[in-house]
Amino acid sequence: MVKVPAQTADSGTSKRERSGFLDGLRPALKPAALKPVGAVIPPETGAQVTDGVIDQGARPTDALFLRFLSRHRSALKKTARSYFQGTKPFPLSERQRWKGRQRRIGLTGGIASGKSSVGNYLSIQGLPVLDADVYAHQALAPGCQATELVLQRYGSLVEDLKTCAPESDPALRHIDRRALGQIVFNNSVERLWLEQLIHPIVRKRLEEEIELQATSSALVLMIPLLFEAGLEVLCSEVWVVHCSSQQQQNRLMARNGFSAYEAKRRIEAQWPLEQKRKLADQVIDNNGTINDWERQVLMAL
Repeated sequence: MVKVPAQTADSGTSKRERSGFLDGLRPALKPAALKPVGAVIPPETGAQVTDGVIDQGARPTDALFLRFLSRHRSALKKTARSYFQGTKPFPLSERQRWKGRQRRIGLTGGIASGKSSVGNYLSIQGLPVLDADVYAHQALAPGCQATELVLQRYGSLVEDLKTCAPESDPALRHIDRRALGQIVFNNSVERLWLEQLIHPIVRKRLEEEIELQATSSALVLMIPLLFEAGLEVLCSEVWVVHCSSQQQQNRLMARNGFSAYEAKRRIEAQWPLEQKRKLADQVIDNNGTINDWERQVLMAL
């Protein structure tokens, strides 16, 4: 095995960070059951948890590591490489949009930028709004496969014992979503694990719901991680709801009761809004009053 140097001029990423990334790709088991060597990507729904084992010492350029990544979409491959190289993954500007007779507005932005308000307003205007956040929430409902995988991985750290006693029916076990958020928003490895588990489920639901709206002339796909998950290919156009990072932080602290540190971690978990603006077909400026962005929405329609 080739040992990875503690620091390289190209990446600026330490050996500990590389190992930490690979640790996060281990099987969805409780920490005590993890083997000292070996890692797997989180399975898609119905996949085996034990496939895709790689070596902890593998570099991003090693053939074994690249074969492992080749099983996943190019956006995820670039995200993984960027972790080692110390760069941010912005690979999607060349992607094509969906082309068809139905108008599909991809509505995105940053956390607390105001996209839900814009989505609600578009619903009032008569457009069907498909909310990816709702599908992601449902994916972690009691009895779902993704829920069981999360509980296997984190155990009592994320199980909501107030809602359901541990000895009760496994189908009734609940996840403490705030506790899960504390883990994934403070550890990029664990966040990647969770995203790669949930994103395929959300995409499948979106595609199913789009089929049900086949007779609609236009619809809205409200997807917070639209670019991050590579879902802009489902959209004929993309709208980004934009505001300043300070406004994001203030709104998030007021809405969710987060500390400044917690709010900042959640904002940094997503692509910067400035980068999303560059990839947007329409930018809705939410730095001003309600009347300002409503007028912009009506003009864009």
